[in-house]
Amino acid sequence: LLIKASASYTAQFDVFTALAPAAGSTSSWPSGNLRDQHLGRMTVQRGGAATWVSGFPALVQAFPCPAGKTYGGELVGVGDVDSIEWLAGTSGASIQW
Repeated sequence: LLIKASASYTAQFDVFTALAPAAGSTSSWPSGNLRDQHLGRMTVQRGGAATWVSGFPALVQAFPCPAGKTYGGELVGVGDVDSIEWLAGTSGASIQW
């Protein structure tokens, strides 16, 4: 997961699949928690790829990723106070192989 971001505190986040991935404007997103399967925990690395935290499931480290497909998910900060900001010009987090 390549994240061009700034982070503070634990700089860690959990990765989940989504039951109903949000699309479009935030005003159209459904309310409530739509997290499905916990895929693992990662640590932000400034200017580079996030790394997997050992001791947590890491189901997404290898999966079939067909060309042209988009997968929805949710990234959730793990500490009491976490701040991870994605730079607007980079379109957020993406999977990089």
